[in-house]
Amino acid sequence: MGQVIHCGGGARDPSIHNLFQIADVDSGVIRWVNADLVTHILPREPGQ
Repeated sequence: MGQVIHCGGGARDPSIHNLFQIADVDSGVIRWVNADLVTHILPREPGQ
């Protein structure tokens, strides 16, 4: 599980995110993840 730091758009359509830069919540490692590999997205809690 990771926290999204940055969403990257494609060259043809920048409004479509195809890469996510995430920070692993357990280890803190920052990496880029292809959007096709994302299986679940949890919304932020209200007020954060």
